[in-house]
Amino acid sequence: MSLFKDVAGDYVQMITVPAQVRHIVDRALRIAIAERTVTCIIVPNDVQELHAVTTPPRAQGRHHSLGSRL
Repeated sequence: MSLFKDVAGDYVQMITVPAQVRHIVDRALRIAIAERTVTCIIVPNDVQELHAVTTPPRAQGRHHSLGSRL
C-alpha cells in the first residue's frame, strides 16, 4: 500500500472482504470529490473471486441515539 502513497496519499485502502466494498468505494469517492484529489482502492485477486454481498450489512436510514424513547 505504501507504493500508492505518493500518488494517492489522502486515501489508500485495501478491500479484504466483499462486505467492505460499499463503504470503501463510497468513502473514496467522497474524498476524491471533496478534496479534488486521487484516491486508491486495492482489490486483491482472491477477493475479486469471492461472491458479492447482495444486501448491505445494515439498512440505510436514520438511527437515533434515544432508541425507543422516540
